[in-house]
Amino acid sequence: MVGTKVGTNFIVAKLTLNELKNLKPEDGKTTLPDGESVYGTVRHGKTGTSVSFIFKYKYEGKFKNIRVGTWPKDGLKEIRAEATAARNLLAEGKDPALERRNTKQGAKQEQQSKAAELEAIRAGITFGELAEKWITQDRATAMKDKGAEVRRSFNKDLIPDLGKLLVKDLTRGRIAIQLDKVKARSPSIARYLLADMRAMFKWAMIREYIDSDPTYLLELKKYATKNERERILSSEEIKELTTALPAALLPVHTEQALWIMLATCCRVGEISQAKWADVDLDKGTWRIPAPNSKNGKPLTISLSAFAIERFKAIQAEQERQMEAWERPTLPAYVIPNDNWTTHIDVKAIGKQVRDRQRETPLKGRIQKANKALVLKGEEAWTPHDLRRTGATLMRSLGIDSDTIEACLNHVKKDTLKRIYQRPDLSHEMAVAWATLGERLDLLKSNHANVVELTPRQIA
Repeated sequence: MVGTKVGTNFIVAKLTLNELKNLKPEDGKTTLPDGESVYGTVRHGKTGTSVSFIFKYKYEGKFKNIRVGTWPKDGLKEIRAEATAARNLLAEGKDPALERRNTKQGAKQEQQSKAAELEAIRAGITFGELAEKWITQDRATAMKDKGAEVRRSFNKDLIPDLGKLLVKDLTRGRIAIQLDKVKARSPSIARYLLADMRAMFKWAMIREYIDSDPTYLLELKKYATKNERERILSSEEIKELTTALPAALLPVHTEQALWIMLATCCRVGEISQAKWADVDLDKGTWRIPAPNSKNGKPLTISLSAFAIERFKAIQAEQERQMEAWERPTLPAYVIPNDNWTTHIDVKAIGKQVRDRQRETPLKGRIQKANKALVLKGEEAWTPHDLRRTGATLMRSLGIDSDTIEACLNHVKKDTLKRIYQRPDLSHEMAVAWATLGERLDLLKSNHANVVELTPRQIA
C-alpha cells in the first residue's frame, strides 16, 4: 500500500488482497488505512489472521465509526460497498450507525411478528383453514386445474366432518375413520384423498405450521389399493361397436370421438378439449397442446385415413347444425358444449358411455338405448379402455414398444434413458397410427369373407 501526495492533500492508496494475505502474526493490532476514512485493525488468533474494518465519520459535530466488515469472512469488494453505503447515508444527512440500528430493530420486530403469526397458526388453524391455505398457495400454481378437483373432493368427503377440527388435535385414528367411510363407497377415492392429505401435511410441516403428519403409517398400498383396469376390447367387440354405437343414440361428435380415441390412443380429456385450430385434415395431423396433455408435454398425432374420416364426420354435422340453427360461425372446439362457447365437459363422454351400459334404465330413454353399449365381454367398458385397446392392437400388429409408448405420449420412467436417449420416432409413430387405422377400418367393415392375419402369419 502506497500513499500519494496531491498538492497539500495526501491520498491513501487502497489495500490489495496480496497485502492482506501476506500479513504476519507480528502485524497484530496494526491499523491499516484503506482510504476514504476506512481503517482496518489486524487481529491474529488460533484460526488465523483477520482484519476488522470500520468507517470513521463526523455527524452533528461528533466523531463516530461503524463496522463495515471483516476480512477474510467478507471480501474487500463487499467491505468497500458497505462503506460506500454509509457515506451515501451521511451525504443524505443521516447517521449511518443510527440507520443500521433502526434497520436491525425493524428486522427484529418483523421476525417477532412472523413468529407470533406462526405461533397463532400452529395453535389455532383448523383442518379446513389449512386445506384452503394449501390449495390457494400451492395447488393453485402447481396443478393445471388450479386445485379445483382437490377442493371439490375435500369439500365433499373431508371438510364436512373434519373442517372445524384444529389440526393440532387431529389424530391418525380420526382420519382413518373418515377414510373408511369413503372407502366403503369408493376405494380409489379414499386413496386419492389420503395422497392429497399427505401432500398437504408435508407442505404444512415444511412451513412449520404443524410438527408432525397425522397420516403417518396410513400407507397407500395397504390402506386403499389402487385397482388398475386391464379391460381391453377384443376384435369381436370392436366389430360390435359398428352397430352398437348408432343404436346408442349418441350425439354424432361423441360416437366419432370414441372411434378417434381408438384410432389415435388419445385420452378422453384430450379429444374433449381439442380445437379445430389444432387439427389439419389436409396434412393429416392433430396437435395436442401441452395444457391439454396429462403429463404437460405436447404431442402431434399423424392421423390415419380412418381417423381423418371421423373428424370429417364431426365437421359435416357441425356444418349442418350451423345452417339448421342459423349460427354465424362454426365452433372453435371439435366437441363443443351446447352453446358452442367452449368445449364439452371432460367427463361427459364417459358418462354417456356409462349410462348406456345400465341395468336400471334412465327415464325418458328407450330401453334399447340404455343397454346399447353392453358388449359381449363380461366387464363394462370405459372410453379410457379404448386407449389401452388401441395400444394393444398396435403391439399385435408388430409395432415395437418404444414407438407405442411414444404414441401414448408416456414419459420414460428410466431417468437416464429419458435424459440421454431422445430418438426421433415421428416416422415410426406415423406408421403405427396408419397401421392401426387400417386394422380398425378392416374391423369396422365387418365383412364375413375378411380374415385377420397376425404379423407372424403374414411373414
